[in-house]
Amino acid sequence: AVSSWSPAAGSWRWSLDVGGRSRQLEMDLDQQFQRVGGVISVDRQRLRLRNVRLKGEDLRFTIIESQRANQGVRYDYAGRVHDDRIEGEVVVNESSDRQHWVAERASPSGSDRRR
Repeated sequence: AVSSWSPAAGSWRWSLDVGGRSRQLEMDLDQQFQRVGGVISVDRQRLRLRNVRLKGEDLRFTIIESQRANQGVRYDYAGRVHDDRIEGEVVVNESSDRQHWVAERASPSGSDRRR
């Protein structure tokens, strides 16, 4: 039988400094065959992941956080999944400023299907 277990699926947590303050983020990522999706919580605001791509261990996604009408902050994430960590860079609002980010696995998706 083919396992549908994904190394990226599950809950992930990290913090990010934005505008001089530390923000706590939690992402719930799921994968069904080639379809990857999920939601992210930022300071109690739940946002849908956009443009999610998982190719091998390489994960990319975008979130747009609405600040006020017709304005938002765009975060473009790129990272590499390795065991219980995702490590990479994030670009905020298409600027040339890149920040390093490291997410730690909070829990696996469902049961651990590797066993």
